[in-house]
Amino acid sequence: MHRKLIVLIISVLTIFQIKGQTLQEFQSILNQFNADSISRTVHDLAAFQNRFCNNTPQGNKAVADYLVQRLREYGIENARVDSFRYSGYTWATGQIDRYFYNVQGSIIGNSNSLDRYIIGAHLDAISTDDYWMLTPTAPGADDNASGCAVFVEIARIFHENNLQPAHTITFMGWDAEEIGLVGSYYDAAVRDSLGETSYITVLNNDMVANQPENLPYTLDLYQYDNSVELHELGTDILERFTTITPNFPDDNSTMRMYSDSWAYDQSGCKAIFAIEHYFTENYHTEQDLPEFLNYDFAKEVAKYNFALLFHYCIADVFTLGEHLPELSESIQLYPNPVQSHCYIHSSTDNAIQSITIFDLSGKTIFQSNENNQFETVYSLDLSFLSHGFFMVKIDTNQGTVYKKIIKQ
Repeated sequence: MHRKLIVLIISVLTIFQIKGQTLQEFQSILNQFNADSISRTVHDLAAFQNRFCNNTPQGNKAVADYLVQRLREYGIENARVDSFRYSGYTWATGQIDRYFYNVQGSIIGNSNSLDRYIIGAHLDAISTDDYWMLTPTAPGADDNASGCAVFVEIARIFHENNLQPAHTITFMGWDAEEIGLVGSYYDAAVRDSLGETSYITVLNNDMVANQPENLPYTLDLYQYDNSVELHELGTDILERFTTITPNFPDDNSTMRMYSDSWAYDQSGCKAIFAIEHYFTENYHTEQDLPEFLNYDFAKEVAKYNFALLFHYCIADVFTLGEHLPELSESIQLYPNPVQSHCYIHSSTDNAIQSITIFDLSGKTIFQSNENNQFETVYSLDLSFLSHGFFMVKIDTNQGTVYKKIIKQ
């Protein structure tokens, strides 16, 4: 076999190795989260001096451009500014008619699933004096550069570990949250018009970096009525994979209305809202500065969000590696090499649920119906394939197995 082809095959097998497939590998990825990296984003956003959405005719366009650049830095080439016009009355501006600037960029899932996940934070800020008058600066380090720094850090981790989710993950920065969730209501309405909202889960982080160092790390999780399971999972993940203690706030029915996840909940999405338990005394003031924040705490919040996304889009974080050696041995693919038909057989009572075939570039060239529940033997017609090497992803009710196949 030609040496270059051997190198290519080895590279492909490396690409298709599931990172985080064992608990040890997953913990290794969690250890890559970096407080200094999060601090960089917070300092950069605070350096804009005033991120109030109606501060200048240009609004937060430069802020949005910065976040797009950061996402592209981590391989999300489709990141873009989503500008939209809003006309109406808000408490902070009076009557208003102008453009605002959301940010969005996605890692496209490698399955045909309609499910998608949004992780986001509002990119604007506001500062007022004792008389509720706007002040000259609004650095908004905690509220909410911290939330934006969380999703940027997660984009970095996905990129540096070449993690490929099964479902699309969208990173979002919402503009104009401080004057009434304007950016999130706009985006939720667009997704609702496209019929997407019943497939969407939203992870919202709003003020996640104020934490006294001498007190136990604590994070408030706000639950929405159709998202009980999501809230329970978030609670379990915090307890198992971070140093944070989750807290269910007494005012769950009211506070959850005042952040962007509420707009998505009202459109039928599942959502969860995370906010610091020890609320900053610098809220909506010119003293909401980077030097007052706890970046190690923000790092733990980022780990919680990442573990949620990993659980839904890559592998069950609570059963990582439990069945993999036995599972791989129990799944047989034959004949191999194959000329036309091959068979995938499970030697246990483990049911084959879906099958995906990738070529050497990673492109999906075949996918079974995800609603199918196969028996322990599945016949696969590969006569349509050209000659060469392919990867077969076999999803079962106990986990996922990858097999290499040669088409003659």
